[in-house]
Amino acid sequence: MASGMHEVVVIMNGTLLLSALVSAAVAVLVARWFVRYERRLTIRTERVVLTDSKGNTRLMVGVTDGSPGLRFFDNAGKRRAGWTLQDDGSSTVRFYDKGEKPTGIIRMIAEGPAIAIEDANGTSRADLTVGPDGSPGLFLNDQSGKPRVVVAVPEGFPSLTFYDKRGQEVFNVF
Repeated sequence: MASGMHEVVVIMNGTLLLSALVSAAVAVLVARWFVRYERRLTIRTERVVLTDSKGNTRLMVGVTDGSPGLRFFDNAGKRRAGWTLQDDGSSTVRFYDKGEKPTGIIRMIAEGPAIAIEDANGTSRADLTVGPDGSPGLFLNDQSGKPRVVVAVPEGFPSLTFYDKRGQEVFNVF
C-alpha cells in the first residue's frame, strides 16, 4: 500500500506541476498580449475634460476650430488660463479674470522668438523680439498698438527711439 500511495502522490505532484506550468505559460502569453495591446492603444477624441471631486471642470485638453489647446479652470469652474497652438505654429497663452474676461496674453510668434503682451482688447502693448540677425528689441506700444518707445541692440549697438502718435521718430539715442 505504501508504494501505491507513493504513486498517487507522484501522479498528483506531476499533475500539479503540469497545471502550474500551463498556468504560467498562459499568464506569460496574456501578459505579452496585454503589453503589445497597451502600446498600440489609441484613443481619438476632440476633447478630454478633467473635473474635481465636486464635478467642476478644472482642465480641458482639446481641439477647437482646428487648434489644439489646454484650458485651465478655477475651483468654481471658471476659465482662468489657456494655451493654444495656431495653424501657423504660433503659440498663445491667455489669462482671464474671475469674470472670464481676458486680462493678459502672451504670444510666441512663428516667425521667430518673440513675446507679445496684449491688453484685454487684444491690442499688442509690449513686444519682446529677437530679429533674424540675433539682435533683441523691446517695443512699448500705445493703445492702438503703434510702437511709441523702442529699445534695441542692432549689430551690438544699443539704441533708444521714441515715436509720436503718427509713428514718426521724434528722438533717438544710439
